[in-house]
Amino acid sequence: MRFSVEKFRKNAEHAIRKRVPQPHLDILDGMEVTRDTLEYQVDGEKFYLFPVYPEWCEEEEL
Repeated sequence: MRFSVEKFRKNAEHAIRKRVPQPHLDILDGMEVTRDTLEYQVDGEKFYLFPVYPEWCEEEEL
């Protein structure tokens, strides 16, 4: 699965959407989700998003 900003905005609760800033979403879009978690960096600082729900993701095409 890959994280989809579009699906996140559509399906995540308002309180969750407010907590993830746009610069983070820019980095997260298209990232592969591993064990319901996304680990990433913004300006050299490490972050993680957990849990990542399937309704926030696109299934990978074969």
